[in-house]
Amino acid sequence: MKLSIVILLSFVIFSCNNNDNKADAYGNFEADEITLSSEVNGKILDMYIEEGDEVKAGDKILQIDTTQLYLQKLGLLANSESVSDRLLDVNSQIDVYTKKIEILNREKKRVEDLLKSGAATQKQLDDISGEIESTEKMIIATRKKLFDTNRGILSQNKPIYEQIKVIDDQILRAELKAPTVGRILSIYTDRYEFARIGAPLVKIANTKKMYLKAYIDGKNLSKVKLGANAEVMFDNSNGTLDKVSGKVVYISDKAEFTPKIVQTKEQRVNLVYSVKILVNNDGRIKIGMPGEVNFN
Repeated sequence: MKLSIVILLSFVIFSCNNNDNKADAYGNFEADEITLSSEVNGKILDMYIEEGDEVKAGDKILQIDTTQLYLQKLGLLANSESVSDRLLDVNSQIDVYTKKIEILNREKKRVEDLLKSGAATQKQLDDISGEIESTEKMIIATRKKLFDTNRGILSQNKPIYEQIKVIDDQILRAELKAPTVGRILSIYTDRYEFARIGAPLVKIANTKKMYLKAYIDGKNLSKVKLGANAEVMFDNSNGTLDKVSGKVVYISDKAEFTPKIVQTKEQRVNLVYSVKILVNNDGRIKIGMPGEVNFN
C-alpha cells in the first residue's frame, strides 16, 4: 500500500513538472536591423569597424573622401569674397558730408555771434542753416542709396551661401556614423573601394533590445495581451534554461501556418498567430537563437 502511494505521488510530481516545463509558445530571437547606405559618391578612405564589433550611437563607421567637395567649397568662398569686394564704403562717403556739417555749424556759431553785435545779417544766418539742413538730407539720401546698392550686391551672395550649405551637409554625410547602439552584422565594402549614393555599406542591429518572435495557436491567443509581461527562456551553456522578463509588443491580427523551422511536420498544418516579446539583452541572447515564452 505504501509503495503504491509513493508511486502515485511520484507520478503526480512528474506530471506537474512536465506541465511547468511546457512553454506557451516557441520561436527565435531577432533584432531591428538597419542597412546603412552611402549618401555621397567617393572613395572610402578609412574603415573604423569590423564585423561583430559593438558600436554606440554616433560612433564612426567609415570615412568617404571629401577632397572634391572641399575644393568646390573653396571656389564658392572665393566667389563670395569677390562679390563682397564690390561693396561700397558707406562710411567714407558719408564722412564727407559729416565734416561739411561740422564746418557749417562752426560758421553758423560765428555768424550768430556777429549777428548779436550787428556785424552780420539774418539772411547770412538763414543761408547757413539752410545749407546745413540740405546737407543733412543729402546724408540720408546717400546712406539709403548706398545701402540699397550694397543690398543688391549682397543678394548675389545668397545663392552662393546656399550652395555652401549643401556642400557642408555632404561633407558631414561623408562620415558615416552609427545611428544607434548595436552590433555590426555585415560589411559590404572595403577601404579604397568607391562608394556610390544609395549603395549599401554596412548592416547594423540593435542587440541591446531583442525580440522573441514566437507563434501561438488560436485557443491560447486570448491569454496574450499587448503590453503584458511575459517570461522568456533560452538555453545556456549548462544545458538549462535562463529566464528573463519580457513585454508583449506585437500580436498579429492574421492567422498563418506555423513556420517550418518552429514546429514538427504534423504541427505545421496548424494555424497560428505570431507575437513579439521585447527583452533587454545583456549579451547572452544572439540573433536566431531559439527561445520559449510563458505568458502567465
